[in-house]
Amino acid sequence: MKNLLKIDLYRSIFNCQFLFACLLGSLIAISNFVQQVFPAFLRNNRLAASNFSQNLPPANVFQVWLGANPVGMEQFLYYLLLPIIAVLPYADSYFIDKKTGYLKNFLIRVTRKDYFISRYIAAFISGGLAFSIPLLINFLVTNLLLPSMAPDPYYSSIGETSMWNTLYYSEPIFYTLLFIIMAFLFSGAFSTISLLISDFVEHRFIVVIFPFLLYIAFFSIMTYISTNSQMLAWIPEYFLTPSFPYANFKIVLLEFMILLLGTFLGVVWKGIKRDALD
Repeated sequence: MKNLLKIDLYRSIFNCQFLFACLLGSLIAISNFVQQVFPAFLRNNRLAASNFSQNLPPANVFQVWLGANPVGMEQFLYYLLLPIIAVLPYADSYFIDKKTGYLKNFLIRVTRKDYFISRYIAAFISGGLAFSIPLLINFLVTNLLLPSMAPDPYYSSIGETSMWNTLYYSEPIFYTLLFIIMAFLFSGAFSTISLLISDFVEHRFIVVIFPFLLYIAFFSIMTYISTNSQMLAWIPEYFLTPSFPYANFKIVLLEFMILLLGTFLGVVWKGIKRDALD
């Protein structure tokens, strides 16, 4: 099992699809830097030159980096593409192994259960890394140009009812890292949906695009039926962003556990069931 997992992790990270997924995310992160971060850096310099005579606080990293800045389309687009970025590295690997016959070579040496557990872990980790690495790099680079002072409540969307609101104002770096970790977990979980459906479809394109279609369908339905802002807290596109003021940890945890357990049990159960039949 350990050797198989090492092979899967290596295959899932050191491949062109993983690099392409990171590049796709990085292009959006670079756009955020060009459109939002660098102009904020220039404004801060102008304010400093005038001794802050306009009574405006300087823009800080926690307001402008990609995950926290709803101004422009970069943040919305990045989190909208979460399933695509997460699926690209390795989520279609089982489908490819099955279609090419490579699966039979694996199953000579390992059980189906071990194969599916290893493949699940590798798809989860590679999908999570592909989505969270550009986020983390964007935050670190933004931190080099903008001050990391505590956010000003007057200029922030995070209020008393927001998730981890006290942490945002007391430990904003830790708050930001928690959201990056949360993005890693959800993107990893979304990538495993492709493993789950690989036995039920005939085309690789469907395996890759299905999690995105599911994500968009849920987003559209919840947006359509929402009667207040709190209902938007059920939408990952929103609650994964640090700037969203209505996130609810119980909802986040519930959705993650449903997604994680549903995909893990579904994927591994296939392996256990088929081993019993062999």
